[in-house]
Amino acid sequence: MSVDRTSVVGVVSGDVFHVKHIQRGPRRLLIAFLFILAVLGSGCAQAAKPEGWAAPVSDGTRLYAQLERGVLWAFTLDGTTISRSWRYPADGDEVEFDAIYATPVAANAVIYVASHKGDVVALNASDGRPLQAWGPDPIPLGARVVASPVFDGSRLFVATEHGDLFALNASSGAVSRLHKGDGRVWSALALDNGIIYLGNMDARVVTAIDSATGELVWEQSGAGAPVADLRIDGGQLLVGSLDRALHSLDLSSGGTQRWQFDGDGWFMASPTLNVGVIYAATLGGSIYAIDPATGAARWAFHEDGVAFRSQPILMGDTLVLVARKGELFGLNPADGTVRWRQQVESVTIDANPIAFGSDVLVITTKGDLVRIAPATGNAQKIARAS
Repeated sequence: MSVDRTSVVGVVSGDVFHVKHIQRGPRRLLIAFLFILAVLGSGCAQAAKPEGWAAPVSDGTRLYAQLERGVLWAFTLDGTTISRSWRYPADGDEVEFDAIYATPVAANAVIYVASHKGDVVALNASDGRPLQAWGPDPIPLGARVVASPVFDGSRLFVATEHGDLFALNASSGAVSRLHKGDGRVWSALALDNGIIYLGNMDARVVTAIDSATGELVWEQSGAGAPVADLRIDGGQLLVGSLDRALHSLDLSSGGTQRWQFDGDGWFMASPTLNVGVIYAATLGGSIYAIDPATGAARWAFHEDGVAFRSQPILMGDTLVLVARKGELFGLNPADGTVRWRQQVESVTIDANPIAFGSDVLVITTKGDLVRIAPATGNAQKIARAS
């Protein structure tokens, strides 16, 4: 079957402005299938050498990022010059830390890191050495970790691919299991008013757990297979799912569904929240601006042949999109029209970007640190750790 190449068109339907391409079904199905194979081979299906997709984090002084597999680097960035402060594991550490999928947590001059094989460590932000109270070795949880943890100021909460939820005391490293589950948790946890929310992809449920007692508050099975990082927007929990929908669950009524927005692909990217709007992207190559109150679309942008795994990032008056194969887009957040498009060659990007100063930074699966200028989309690979 021949492929009809079409240009971007705008369609107005009611109050919604759509920016789209005509769908090319066979090619998009092939792309989705290839992505499934890529994810299954990335380590989350217990592959031999997982790469990790943890996003970098910053504490305002340094950046902390996995610039090589299983090694966390602390560094400062001045223009295109990286000044490295420390790395963990360091030379001489008898630690094999494995790939990092869960985004580290930076809090109170400590960096909390969970590796894919389920080892958790608390590092002094100043020198990268493990906290003395936690002991010299990482704390094993006994199961793989993909989901990013949350921190309440005194405890770190980590979920495993067995579906269990653990609490680690920030002062001592003491571990307690709050909840025993069954099935993989990939979505970053969410925490609000003492309640922890986790999405179980295999069990196809979203669960609310009391962080103090571990008691089940509620469980809902209407949001498909949760896979995107969970986000809280006011009184609703946003759940991106493998059922090709973004779900809004009402936190005040036991997680009942307020609305469901159906897209053109898996919602693996965490939604981005702004005042009065949700930006949600799919592996089908679309991003939607959604009314948080009603779940109605305000506009939609689509690009054939791309897959959005990374969270959109709003920088000033530009919404920056980073696709898996290095396609970059800058959109007008008001209507979804394209301001610029660029390409970073020969990369795969699964990590979320972060804002750093006036730039956007993102890390590729091979450890390239890429800097993107939001105004123009100009991008350059500025460093690698090795």
